[in-house]
Amino acid sequence: MVDDVIHRIKDMSVSELRKQKELWEERICNDEVDSPCQVPRLRILRAIIKELNSRRFY
Repeated sequence: MVDDVIHRIKDMSVSELRKQKELWEERICNDEVDSPCQVPRLRILRAIIKELNSRRFY
């Protein structure tokens, strides 16, 4: 699932990426500290931030 989401990130617009970033940040904040969902969600958030940063000057 994580790889599918990360793959779709490349096709999103900047506005979609910003919305997704907020959504994933909220999900992470609502998780328990030791939740097994934390690592996959952090990977997705990292990929979103990386993609946003790569488009910053375009």
